[in-house]
Amino acid sequence: MQYPDFKKQEIELYDKIQKLSDEFDRLNKAGKDTTDTAQKLETVLKEFLLFRQQNVIKV
Repeated sequence: MQYPDFKKQEIELYDKIQKLSDEFDRLNKAGKDTTDTAQKLETVLKEFLLFRQQNVIKV
């Protein structure tokens, strides 16, 4: 059964998304360049989407 591995990987991706989102907000509020962080966030969101598409649990 791969469910625990799936959940662990899902949580890791959620954590990356949250961290980058927080960093983006902090930089944006400070009036700093958010380009690098936005690109990293885009990459992680694409990774998350691909992960979810490949691991859909069928019932």
